[in-house]
Amino acid sequence: MTSTDASSDLGRQAREAALDAAWRQWGALGALASGPRSRTVLDPEALVLASLALVPHERRLGDVLLWWASAGSRLLSVQRIRSLSDRFATGDAKSSLGAFAASAVEAGDRRWKRLAGPRGLDARPGKGADTPDLSDPSAVVLRLRAAFGVSAKADLFAALLGRERPSTVRELAESLGYSTVAVRVALGEMTLARVVVPTGASPAAYRAADVAEWSALLAGGPRPRWGDWAETFPLLLAIADWGEGAAGWTPYVASSKARDLLERHARPLRLVVPEAPSLDGHRGEAALVPFAATVRELVSAASAR
Repeated sequence: MTSTDASSDLGRQAREAALDAAWRQWGALGALASGPRSRTVLDPEALVLASLALVPHERRLGDVLLWWASAGSRLLSVQRIRSLSDRFATGDAKSSLGAFAASAVEAGDRRWKRLAGPRGLDARPGKGADTPDLSDPSAVVLRLRAAFGVSAKADLFAALLGRERPSTVRELAESLGYSTVAVRVALGEMTLARVVVPTGASPAAYRAADVAEWSALLAGGPRPRWGDWAETFPLLLAIADWGEGAAGWTPYVASSKARDLLERHARPLRLVVPEAPSLDGHRGEAALVPFAATVRELVSAASAR
């Protein structure tokens, strides 16, 4: 296999991992999708944005998105999807989001009007139930939103509930796509309500209170682990686009662009694949070897979620 073929294959693996994750998460919400369900907490805005980016490679996702624009758009945060959309800046991402927003407006959700494009999604209706199924443990974010409203507090609590260690304001803001001010204010009020607990560390870190009780109530058992999909999906899609472009590059150009990609996504890479091999010390085409190992580890991590 040539280096160009190998690069294209890495991109294909990343895109297939993103597709597999998207289908598992849509299936957990009651879409007409067969197969295993997500093993971690799904991120609804990241799922929509990733699916929009993947529609050119999997047309059936357009049908599911049209269903969600009608059945579930009211459980989405317009502010947050707009904030996260820059992470998914691939292809015609802006027009795709505009089409989803237009379909949501057509379904009666006027909150999406400011993002709506001239036309809705070009897809087939009837690919899910009239109301989404929120019973799966992975849907805890949406269950909290359905119960208490679409807000940063619902998302923060779901994230803290699913994380195995306390998280700082900055970590939560970067993960969820909210401003540090909004996160700090929300955590202060949630601390007052005693649903989150500050650890007393510096910088300030927080954990969910009464984890076992909340997990039993919201998930029906052990707490679902936070999936970090707002970081994982953009990283997989960026690698997929890199692999698609590699067909026209020399190995040196491919390695240079691979290095740039990992530098742009350094924080999410450390979060999702903390033991990823470093490209430091690998010059030119040789950097493709640790890059390939990193991609394989990322694909494996995404598949396990």
